[in-house]
Amino acid sequence: MSDEVILSEEDGVLSLHLGNNVIQSSMALKEPSRLVLSYSQAMLASLLFSEKFTSVVHLGLGGGSLIRWFDKFFPDSEQIAVEINPQIIGIAQSMFGLNELQQPIDIVLEDAFLWLPQQEDNQFDLIFVDIFDANGMLPQFVSVEFFNYCLEKLSQQGIVIFNWWQGYPHYSKNLQDLKLVFRNQVITCPATTHGNIAVMAFKNKIPTISIKILKQKAHTLTQNTNIDFIELTFLLQSK
Repeated sequence: MSDEVILSEEDGVLSLHLGNNVIQSSMALKEPSRLVLSYSQAMLASLLFSEKFTSVVHLGLGGGSLIRWFDKFFPDSEQIAVEINPQIIGIAQSMFGLNELQQPIDIVLEDAFLWLPQQEDNQFDLIFVDIFDANGMLPQFVSVEFFNYCLEKLSQQGIVIFNWWQGYPHYSKNLQDLKLVFRNQVITCPATTHGNIAVMAFKNKIPTISIKILKQKAHTLTQNTNIDFIELTFLLQSK
């Protein structure tokens, strides 16, 4: 049975919960494209290493924070979201503005673990995996089997980005398994709050970027969006 979906609002921020008071997703009502939660900002550190991201997949919908962000700043991206809970889809569309996007998004009602292996290989530039229930991370989405699905479906320069929690009992093992599948081509970017961490795995080698070029790209992205990519460069960890 799906967890109960609960909404709360405080100081102009609408938040979504699953069966408890843990915030799963948030939206600033007067600025829907602003990423309220630091973990979603950390996940975007992947853009520092991506030359193109035409095809963007979101496994786990929540309130659609990243979807609204890409729609605002990269509207040419083709976005797909996969969500197992129809109630979340309905709330995201009616309460979190997903019916008001510049570009309509394809939202698939299905289990992402079953959906991903059915897709064509080598097609997705960015795969964002942000799937929790009321009890935390789901084991099937931190399994070697799932990591291999991601590897197969990414484009040649593709990146899969996970939102993980460093306090999860099997975090270290999951990270080692991911590195094994992706041949150590993994970078992490810890969020500044709540112990979340963005874990990025690259289909092929991590692009070789000089510090100077990385800073230039961060500066450009910071100027063109509402995210401080310069700060994100100081959080990156290649271990």
